Amino acid sequence: MVDHLGHGSKPRVAGAAQTFILMVISCLPVLGGVLIAPSLPRMVENFQYVAHVGMWVRFTMTTPALMIALLGPAAGWLVEKFGRRPMIGVTLFFYTLFGTAPLYLADLHWIVGSRIALGVTEAMAITICTALMCDYYTGAARERVFAYQTAISSLAASAFFVFGGLLGNHGWRTPFWLYICGVILIPMALALLWEPARRQEEAQPAWNTDFKWTGMLPSYALLFFAAISMFVAAVELSFVLKSIGTATPGQIGMIMGVSHLALVIGALCTRFTRPLGSKFCLVASFSFMAVGLIGISEAPVIGLGWTLVAVVLHSAGCGIAIPSIADIVMSKLPVERRAKGSGGYVSCVFFGEFAAPIIVAIISANTGSNLVGIRAVGIIILMIAIGLFLSFKPRKSVTRATPG
Repeated sequence: MVDHLGHGSKPRVAGAAQTFILMVISCLPVLGGVLIAPSLPRMVENFQYVAHVGMWVRFTMTTPALMIALLGPAAGWLVEKFGRRPMIGVTLFFYTLFGTAPLYLADLHWIVGSRIALGVTEAMAITICTALMCDYYTGAARERVFAYQTAISSLAASAFFVFGGLLGNHGWRTPFWLYICGVILIPMALALLWEPARRQEEAQPAWNTDFKWTGMLPSYALLFFAAISMFVAAVELSFVLKSIGTATPGQIGMIMGVSHLALVIGALCTRFTRPLGSKFCLVASFSFMAVGLIGISEAPVIGLGWTLVAVVLHSAGCGIAIPSIADIVMSKLPVERRAKGSGGYVSCVFFGEFAAPIIVAIISANTGSNLVGIRAVGIIILMIAIGLFLSFKPRKSVTRATPG
């Protein structure tokens, strides 16, 4: 796809094989988040003698994402210190070790502990992949790769949910066998990935005194709010659709599927919207997300048809926003800060995932309806879209614009 200097003077080319393995490894945290979801009721039945069993069982699904959010920057520091390629094999080995631990652990609390450890390995995996995508690709190619990551992760979430349900029919422990894929990927990862060397045009001093992390805060904030918007819909949409009395289970499933498809299409469209500039991509995507969320919050009033339109607008906006902001974030980072910057990127996305249902719950606490919280998030996203529109200075030619 894009030439990159490996060890030595001869350029190495990151192509389809590198893109493939990076996309596969990037899906591993998605596997941890949704694979066991269909089996949670059976886990509750199996550990019904444990105090607060419902809470502990839910922790088995949520703690990996929380650990990714908390440890993203630390993972970035480790990757910078020890290198991308040396860490990937170790990470995948421990991913399988901790991921398969519930197959033989008999204590629920130890299982939750193994899921916490799994989250650490997932933080390392996604940080390494994000840093390598930034190293191997530049410009439009880099944005395309981040778009692929967003699209494929969405498709993988749907596939893992279905596959996890099928495996769960054979017992609640059965889905955990899928975590063996980590060690299977080790030879392929080591064969296809290389430790990046700095391109000559990117050579910089060991410590770039001009770079300030505070300059990254506006971009990270945009990423955090985009993630909140995406996961508010992901978590709350099924409940909203159920509140429409005329919506059948089949219609609800269809709309959820359309939501994933629209996100994928939005992500893939970034290769066409990029020439229009960052201003257009950010303002348009946040506007779509805002209108979509506000429309979803009015679902009982506008009916199923218009709710579907709102869902499509919102998901398409998310699909455009995430890779566009990711490209902005990575383009700001000097080469020696990419791993740490990638860790910050990962943390923002997963903190958004963790915070989304909490924000809706807090806002809606005294109303008895999650629609109020969804509407409030939509209004916040709309205010950000207006702020973005007003913050960009007019320009005579299409160039890369950065928020803040």
